[in-house]
Amino acid sequence: MKKFNKKNYSYIVDFDSIETLSDIAPMWAFAKHEAKLALTDEELADICSYVIREIGPRVTVVNFCECVCKKQPWYKRLWNKIKHPFTR
Repeated sequence: MKKFNKKNYSYIVDFDSIETLSDIAPMWAFAKHEAKLALTDEELADICSYVIREIGPRVTVVNFCECVCKKQPWYKRLWNKIKHPFTR
């Protein structure tokens, strides 16, 4: 039996992190990227779709207008709370 040697291979794919069949193509692309080999357009698209699928649900959108806008006077804020009590 031939002994495993990293010098014989240009890149190695980690199959332990693959959970579904759709994860196979991105893992090949990640391994190729780590080995500093050129990626094709399809491999780059696989990486992008994998990142969007995995990271997308964890991203939250923040309303920056509340942080940047000038604070309203107390009487306008009170009137808005009375007029629209369940909006915030």
